[in-house]
Amino acid sequence: MTKAERMEDIKNRYSLTLAERNFTEPGTESYKILSEVAKMILSEISGICLNRCKDVNRYGFRMYGSKYKMIILSDNMTI
Repeated sequence: MTKAERMEDIKNRYSLTLAERNFTEPGTESYKILSEVAKMILSEISGICLNRCKDVNRYGFRMYGSKYKMIILSDNMTI
């Protein structure tokens, strides 16, 4: 991915995470997990801008049953 594509990917995943978090109650476990995922997604920006390295982890979330889990996405995976 080019730098612009990576930044667009980060923006999309961050927006989706915040949108999903808005449907949960503040203080719940789901809210905390989605907040942590959002922070990790934002940390990818510094990894891309400073390191110029392609080995920056891409974070996302999945829902298993009724619980959210943070996952690391491979380059070909989407949320």
